[in-house]
Parts: sequence; structure tokens; C-alpha cells
Amino acid sequence: MGFKSDSDLNPQAETADHESGDEGRQPPGELPPGANALQPAPPPPANSPPNQEHEDRRENVKLGLEIFGLAALIVYTVFSVLQWAQIRWTNRLTREALNGSDSALRQTLEKMQFQINQMSRLADNAGRQADRTQDLANRTQDQARASQKTANAAKSAADTAARQLEIAQRPWLSIVPKIAGPLAFDKTGVHATVQVMTHNFGQSPAINSSSIGVKLEMVKGTNVTTKVSNVKEFCKTLMEPATFLEGSVFPGKDRQSGGTVVQIERSELDSRKKFGIQDLDDLIDFEVVICVPYQSTFNAAKWYYTAEIYDLLHTIPGSDPSRTFKMEETVPPTELRLGYSIWPEIAR
Repeated sequence: MGFKSDSDLNPQAETADHESGDEGRQPPGELPPGANALQPAPPPPANSPPNQEHEDRRENVKLGLEIFGLAALIVYTVFSVLQWAQIRWTNRLTREALNGSDSALRQTLEKMQFQINQMSRLADNAGRQADRTQDLANRTQDQARASQKTANAAKSAADTAARQLEIAQRPWLSIVPKIAGPLAFDKTGVHATVQVMTHNFGQSPAINSSSIGVKLEMVKGTNVTTKVSNVKEFCKTLMEPATFLEGSVFPGKDRQSGGTVVQIERSELDSRKKFGIQDLDDLIDFEVVICVPYQSTFNAAKWYYTAEIYDLLHTIPGSDPSRTFKMEETVPPTELRLGYSIWPEIAR
């Protein structure tokens, strides 16, 4: 590493100093031509000792800087050598570690591959087992469907057998009604008396059969479906626990009920036109609805009933029976009878 001194930086000044010095040290001799002429006196050397001291100091600084630079270069070289040795040592340890890790890694990879192979075999076995299980489930489902079909067929056969047994063994009641009193009009309305005889032509006793329902109704413009539905609702009201009466009719036996008074309120008679009834000379037609609910001894939870709708007929001697009655006219029971209407008999 080189450092420039002041002389290097100012060579002209140094040359001037050397020239002035040389001029001062010229030996005596002959005067050159023109020496006779007057020459100005040479200037005295300016501060020679101080310049020499400054030059020495400059050289010392230069030497010190060179020594410092050399020392720094040595330190840097030593540090580089140590760093290089550390890197080599680290590389050796890394290489040894990698050699050991590579062996361990290979062993680990071999174990992992073995486990993967084992898992793959287990997965294949599980898949085959799942397929067998699915096949078994499908077969079980098919067997369940077949069993369900068999059960349904058996249940259907059992239900059919039960219905056939019920039809063969249940009680069957028929209705034989009779007018037991006049058809009379008064201020309360119109009323009549009806007796009902029931006959059991079934194979078992009919129990809880004393709740016989009888209604007297005006003929209204009602279709068959509505009329039958009204009769069924009327029968259901007789099956309520608070309504039905105990009483039995044994197979092949009859039972005669007392007379039941049936009535139509005066207010309903006066408003009969709202039902679509034509008021022609105060003529009116009547129907009698009868329902007999009952139960059997082998199935006490089930209700049966027989219901019928009869036309109330006016039998005038010497003429055909008539369904028409005149308002406010009393008709004796000898001129009254019940005839089957066009509505079907209901037996459940």
C-alpha cells in the first residue's frame, strides 16, 4: 500500500528546493561569460530546518500507516484462514451428518414404504370385505323384502280369515218397525209413535243394543250421498258411552221395544220452505229414520249398526197409499204404515 508524500504532491516545490540547494553548493571557479555583469544576490534558503522536520514527520506518518495497513492485512488474512477452517470443519460435520441422516432417512423411507404397502393391503382387504358386506346387505334386503311380502300376504290372509270369521260369527240385527200411535199436529209441532222390533239372525249375541234411535223428518230435496252421510252421523251419536243402553238379542231371537215418540218442532214446520219444500195446499211428506247400534261378544271394542229410512204412508181405504199428508190433519194409526223408501238399508 503506497502513500504520497508532500513532495509527491508538490514536485515543483521540491525541484525548486533542490535547485536552490545546488546553486548554493556550486564550487568556486571561473565565472561564466557575462559574469562581469551585476547579478542579484541569491535569496537565502527559506526555513530549511523546518522543512526537513516536516518531511520527517510525513515519512513517519507514512510508515505508521503502512505498518497499520500491514497489520490489518495480517488480521484479515488470519480471520479469513480461521473462517475458511471453520467452513471446512462445518462442511465436514455437515457431510458426516448428511451421511448419517441419509442412512437413517433411507431406513425411515423403507419403513414408511413398508407401512404404506401394509396399509394398501389392508385397504384392499377392507374393500373386498366392504364388497362382501354390501353383497350380504343386498341379499339381506332382498330377503327382507321377500319376508315383508310374505308377512303382508300372511297378514292379508289373516285379515281375510278374520273378516270371514267375523262375518260368519258376528250378530246381525234386522229392523221391523210399526206405527203405534196417530200422526197428530198441535201447537208444539207434529208427532207420532213408532215401535221397533229387532231380530238377530247372526251366530252370536248382539250386546248393548237397547239404544234404538228413531227420527221423524220432512222430506227434503237431499241427494243420496248426503242423506246416507246424515244417517251415519245419527248412528254415531247413539254409540257414545253416555248414550248406549245395555241389552242383548240372542241368535234367532226377537226383541220388541216400547213405543218411541218422534216429533218435528213447530218452528221447523213453519220454516219448511227454506228446505225447498213447496207449500201446495199445505201438503207435506214425512220420513222415519231408524238406527239400531250394537256390539258383539268376541269383539267388544267394535260397533255395528243397522239403519233404514222409511216413507210414512197414508193408507186411505179404497185408494193407493199416499206419501202426502195435509197440515194440521190428524191421521189415526190404522191409516198409517211404513214403507221402504228409495234409500238403501245400511248395515255395518
